[in-house]
Amino acid sequence: WGPGWYGPYSYGGYYTLPVGEVQTKTKDKGNSIFVDGGFAGRTGELKNFHLQPGTHTVELRAPKGASLYQERINVLAGKTIKIHPDRPAQP
Repeated sequence: WGPGWYGPYSYGGYYTLPVGEVQTKTKDKGNSIFVDGGFAGRTGELKNFHLQPGTHTVELRAPKGASLYQERINVLAGKTIKIHPDRPAQP
C-alpha cells in the first residue's frame, strides 16, 4: 500500500468544508476589517480571507473607529469576491 487518492478528504483524512474567498483591494493601510461584527484583521496585512458560503457584512473602520466602508456580500463556495473600498459606489 502507499499514498493514494482518498476522495473529498484533505491530507490527513480530514474533511474540509467548502469556503469562498474575499479579497480586499485598497491603498489604505492600517484600517480595521470587520466581518459580521467581529475583527478580522487590518488592511495592508490581511489581503484575502476565507468565509463560509452565505451572506456576510464586511466593514472597514478607521483607526479611531469611524466606519469608512460597509458592504453586504454573498459568498459562494469556491468563488472569489473582490472588494474595492476605494472605488465610488455603483448606482
